[in-house]
Amino acid sequence: MRFLGRARELGVINMEMESNYLAAMCNKLNVPFGVICVALNNRLLDDSAILSKSQLALFQQRLFALNSEFIKHKMAA
Repeated sequence: MRFLGRARELGVINMEMESNYLAAMCNKLNVPFGVICVALNNRLLDDSAILSKSQLALFQQRLFALNSEFIKHKMAA
C-alpha cells in the first residue's frame, strides 16, 4: 500500500501489467497494437469492483465507441 500511495503522489493513476507481453509480441511481429485501460475502482480505497450489469455494459459501450472513433480517425489520416 505504501508503494501504491507513493505512485499516486507521483501522478500514477493506473498500471497496466497484463498487456505488456502482448504489446512486445506485436511489436516484434510489426503488428499494430494499442492498449486502452479502464480503472473500475481506486485500490487505495477499495480492492473490489462492485458494479451492476448496466454499469459494466456502459463501460463496454464507451470503450467500443472510443475504439471506433480512433480507428475512423486513423483510417481518415
